[in-house]
Amino acid sequence: MTVIGLTIGGGLGAIFRYLAGMFFARFQKGVPFPVSMLLVNVIGSFSLGLLTAFRFEPFGEAAAQDSWFLFAGIGFFGAFTTFSTFSVEAFQLLEQRNYRAFCLYTGLSTAGAFLCFALGWQLGG
Repeated sequence: MTVIGLTIGGGLGAIFRYLAGMFFARFQKGVPFPVSMLLVNVIGSFSLGLLTAFRFEPFGEAAAQDSWFLFAGIGFFGAFTTFSTFSVEAFQLLEQRNYRAFCLYTGLSTAGAFLCFALGWQLGG
């Protein structure tokens, strides 16, 4: 049952990431870094923080055994947020020698994802 839950959650997360990316693409004009992936990652991090706080306070081993967390936390949000796409897009900015956009994108993505997770955790707990 665990593998099925992870598979369904991951599939849904990937679909929602694609749809959210298409939706957020409208905000790209004039911004020198990939807005869609930044927004997907910070929203996903915030939502994962909420889920984690609602289900596990304090966070610990119980999460790894919980079917709902495996489905939503690891499956859905693992596929919805993506570090690999972030890495590709950051590398492309470096290849283009767009150092300002690289610093903005990597800084906002990293700090934004962490801060949004922490905010979700605080609001959920």
